[in-house]
Amino acid sequence: MSDATAQTPTTEELQEIIEELEKYRERLINDMTETGKKAKMTKSAVMQHLEPELNQIDERLEIARKMLADLG
Repeated sequence: MSDATAQTPTTEELQEIIEELEKYRERLINDMTETGKKAKMTKSAVMQHLEPELNQIDERLEIARKMLADLG
């Protein structure tokens, strides 16, 4: 079996992951809101459509933040 610590990301890697996920989440919302406007969709309809993906991103962010907190 492999050593679990060899697979644990460093603090810097976790910070980078968190930053990239936050940027991706914001970009996704902005891009889809703009696309929704062009399609004459309400913001609530766009957000409802995005909700499953945003939930996945939020779950990954929560995991990464917990891992970062556990590192110190």
